[in-house]
Amino acid sequence: MPAQTPTSRLRILGFPTQIRPGFVVFIALVVLLYGGTLGLWIGASLTVFTLIHELGHALAARRSGCVASISLNFMMAYAAYEPTRPLTWRNRVGIAMAGSSAQVVTGLIVLALMRVNPLDYNSVTSSEASAAVWWSAIVLGLLNLIPLVPLDGGAVVSTILERLFPMRGRWIMLRFSVAVTAALAFLTFTIRQFRGLLPFALFLLFIQYQTLNAEKLVRRGGGEPLGEPFIDAQVVSQMVDISDLENALRYARQAFTMNPHDEIALHAARAAASKGDVVATVSWLHAARASTLDPLSLLHGVNSSTEILAMQSHRDVESAIAAIALQAQ
Repeated sequence: MPAQTPTSRLRILGFPTQIRPGFVVFIALVVLLYGGTLGLWIGASLTVFTLIHELGHALAARRSGCVASISLNFMMAYAAYEPTRPLTWRNRVGIAMAGSSAQVVTGLIVLALMRVNPLDYNSVTSSEASAAVWWSAIVLGLLNLIPLVPLDGGAVVSTILERLFPMRGRWIMLRFSVAVTAALAFLTFTIRQFRGLLPFALFLLFIQYQTLNAEKLVRRGGGEPLGEPFIDAQVVSQMVDISDLENALRYARQAFTMNPHDEIALHAARAAASKGDVVATVSWLHAARASTLDPLSLLHGVNSSTEILAMQSHRDVESAIAAIALQAQ
């Protein structure tokens, strides 16, 4: 993800939480789009229930023994987590389901306190507040369970398919998602009643395109970097995850030369640490520190990396991590 200067350095329930400028812009656009008090209610509800959604993921990840953090950005939010021990497929399904579950259940409780029936249109639209809560909590929460990448429902199905078809399940789910989303985009464009869903379908296609490119590069042993930091960082990360360390470092060197980016350097440090190469680990950590615009996010990435932390007993690695921590203060 591109590093940005965070607008907030919070800890909510112990989780580092960043509210990035893009999220503030997004909420402002939502308020302007709906206008008046309805816009204010929707903007406030969307902010609260987005945070509840990501807290659901983060809490489930913590229960599974992971280190987690939350970031809110333009049109997307995510709870990043790094396992400190191997996760079972049930752990991963639970983490994926926890966000929408927390969002919908909390929304139902709020509507019940407001004496609103979520299944009754007249009851839901009886006030601007109830309509905003219903849309932000119930509708968006259930929408996130649609089995398409990168939605939570897609993560659940991908995990199950990966369990059934190791090394192929995620690829199968991604291709299925692209086909279904492209068909959805076509329908929303041609059928007037569904045109409100067109931006959502196009946004999904954009994310799927980036992920598909990353998957293709990993399957080809890396190939040549694209010069797009988000995709190139994904490629290096996935190579480290499957222990293709030499290709990960080769790809990272080329990608970082094209576009120096802290995420690429961080995953290269993970690869070097996995090989037990102290010098390369330290060099990549310094490269990440020198190229980051968001040292707090970088520090969390380092502290979430079991590969790097396993090398922390080496004085030079410890000093490199301390330098990042100092910069994040």
